Amino acid sequence: MLTLFLIVINVIVTLIYMQKEEPRDFLFFPYLVAKGQGIRGLIYSQFSHMGWGHLFFNMITLYFFGSSLEKVAPGVMLLTYLLAAVGADLATFLLHHKDPNYASLGASGSVAGVLFASIVFFPDNSIIIFPLPIPIPAPIFAIIYIAGSIYMARSEHRSVNHEAHIGGAIVGFIIGALTAPGGLGGIIDYFRSLFS
Repeated sequence: MLTLFLIVINVIVTLIYMQKEEPRDFLFFPYLVAKGQGIRGLIYSQFSHMGWGHLFFNMITLYFFGSSLEKVAPGVMLLTYLLAAVGADLATFLLHHKDPNYASLGASGSVAGVLFASIVFFPDNSIIIFPLPIPIPAPIFAIIYIAGSIYMARSEHRSVNHEAHIGGAIVGFIIGALTAPGGLGGIIDYFRSLFS
């Protein structure tokens, strides 16, 4: 229920964003926030998306991983979504607060947080990356995701805020480690099994 509620909010805010001729209030400008401005954008940007594709992939990911996490820990799922947004914005702010032209939007950081918390809770699961029909063990996927995001964040020609993905993922991983019944035990056991 909480997952669907978050999806509905994202859809509504994105629809409003798409109707605006001047959508600055829906964008996160680290430079403005550093000057004590752009606070609405700081908040709204976590629920608005650039287009239908951006919205769809974030929400389908949130639906699958948020729903599974919500079944065992609804409070953790909601807390992760919100705190991962803070982590995503913090990472973005630290790296771009001196750039007056930089802006970002999207729930990707929050979704990454929920994804990584889910990986900690369910380390035995496998994840399929669309469109490749190849199941990847969740702990391996986590490494690929972080490594890929770091690599892409270093690229000079990019339009995706990979720093937000990393910040959100780290927050989700920490929350998962602190709240999952076995902590990081399942992930540790998985990697031990690879070398035993």
